Amino acid sequence: MIIFLWYFSPFFVVTLEKLHPIMYIVDILNLFIEE
Repeated sequence: MIIFLWYFSPFFVVTLEKLHPIMYIVDILNLFIEE
């Protein structure tokens, strides 16, 4: 998944700063997907 690759990308930190609310939601969704 693109999101997964994002975690290993240098841009992830910068993106997290700008899209924190969105990434927070995506993080929650990922937890459901992993289960």
